[in-house]
Amino acid sequence: MLDYFCVKAYIFIMVTLAAHSESPIVPGAISWVDKLVLATVNAPYSRNISSAILEECLAKVMIAGWPAHLASFFTELKPELVLRFASEHGVSHSNLTASYEAVKDFSGESNPGLFFAVTD
Repeated sequence: MLDYFCVKAYIFIMVTLAAHSESPIVPGAISWVDKLVLATVNAPYSRNISSAILEECLAKVMIAGWPAHLASFFTELKPELVLRFASEHGVSHSNLTASYEAVKDFSGESNPGLFFAVTD
């Protein structure tokens, strides 16, 4: 139970810092969006997904190997952050929607706020 609250506190701190940082994007550097997404989706797991693998999974509608991370991506993040990550990585709206539906069908988990954002 304590681990859960530590993870939630860490995510809150990262969101706050990301929202107030104005650091320029340096070529090759990881964006604040990627940092926040990866901190959230990797926090509860011992195996870490990279932004490149997450992008590939979303672009190819491929959940094999990373279902828990993808479920966290779609359910633990605010819809705006999910959409921003997809936009920054060139994931099409249709592939994002298909990935969300595949993860929802596989895991049974959903994010009602995101559902409306990805199906519009």
